[in-house]
Amino acid sequence: TPILRDPATLAGPVDLVITESTYGNAKHAPIEQVGPDLLDALQYCIANRSRLLLPSFAVGRTQTVLWYIQQMIASKTVPAVPIFVDSPMGVEVTEVHSRFREYYDAETQALIGKNDLFGSSRVIFTKTGEESRRINQQAGPCVIIASSPTCEFGRILHHLKLSVEREKDIVLFTGFIPPSTLGRRVQEGQKRVRILDRWYDVRCQVRTIHGLSAHGDSDELVRFLTPTLSHKTTAFVVHGEVPQSETFAARLIAGGIGQAIVPAMESSAVNFNAPGMLASTSTSNVNAEE
Repeated sequence: TPILRDPATLAGPVDLVITESTYGNAKHAPIEQVGPDLLDALQYCIANRSRLLLPSFAVGRTQTVLWYIQQMIASKTVPAVPIFVDSPMGVEVTEVHSRFREYYDAETQALIGKNDLFGSSRVIFTKTGEESRRINQQAGPCVIIASSPTCEFGRILHHLKLSVEREKDIVLFTGFIPPSTLGRRVQEGQKRVRILDRWYDVRCQVRTIHGLSAHGDSDELVRFLTPTLSHKTTAFVVHGEVPQSETFAARLIAGGIGQAIVPAMESSAVNFNAPGMLASTSTSNVNAEE
């Protein structure tokens, strides 16, 4: 994703590695598709004078979305519509991103001094509850970026309950949403959902952009981990639903790692041989040396 430099690989090999597996059995949509997908949603809301609602992480995702929209406005691809960042943490993190420019990647560095990187001169950043409530008095078109992406808590709920029954509003998710959450239910197309204290019919458009995720897909994780792995390495594969974790553990075994383990939910990492630890599918704690 844009703005920050890509992570550098670590020297190896190592004896033990703990790796996420959020997209352990998947491949991200091309990053080149993110801009067009976001542009299409924004242009629709402009044409229909409706609201584009983005449930977003305050750290990283909010700033990336602002980066993309700013490029569209600066190039006059779209007019300068009202944009709200309704997250106290999101506001503060955007300020941090603006200060520590030495961590930007080359593309973003080239924009410094030429454009308002995050659209700070036109974006309305809200911190107080009163400022947040005033956003829903704003007629479309407008963009509202608010926490949290799960829609289980946070200011997004007050905007979602207004937009969810509006046929021309768009709720745009920007990546993986954990299961058993309101966000996931909306993302998967549930037609009726409970928001705060009542039930709502989902009439709005629901879209998802996958390429913005800060989590690496299966290929990206393998590229990052490969320099650290050997036939003596044990990997604990965490932070993924079971199919993703087990598929990725099996891929590491096939790639020559010594052992890959998918910990059972709520098991402790203190005792690596505890009964709560499950081997990855079809590997059964097999050492590569055997």
